[in-house]
Amino acid sequence: SGAGFFGIMRRHILPNIAPLTLYLLSLAISGGVAAVAGLQFLGLAPLNLSTWGGMLNSVLGNFYYAVLAPWWVLPPAIALTMFIFAFIFASRGLDEVVNPRLRRR
Repeated sequence: SGAGFFGIMRRHILPNIAPLTLYLLSLAISGGVAAVAGLQFLGLAPLNLSTWGGMLNSVLGNFYYAVLAPWWVLPPAIALTMFIFAFIFASRGLDEVVNPRLRRR
């Protein structure tokens, strides 16, 4: 008698948590990329990973590149910043689309 567990999940619970899950997933992606880049920049992550933080670490770790060729810092720094801001802005836009409280405004 009544609907089964998966029927209740599919009909009532999943439609209500899917928008929030997508919003939090997009924020988690940007936070994860920032965390990995930060750890790699500080030298706390394995150096065999190729990340934007590792590129910044290798450029700023060499005195010659940091002082005489500071423009080598710009490409990974700009790419990392643009990637993180893109995911933050995408998550904000997604939140405005799927959040019923923001949709009413």
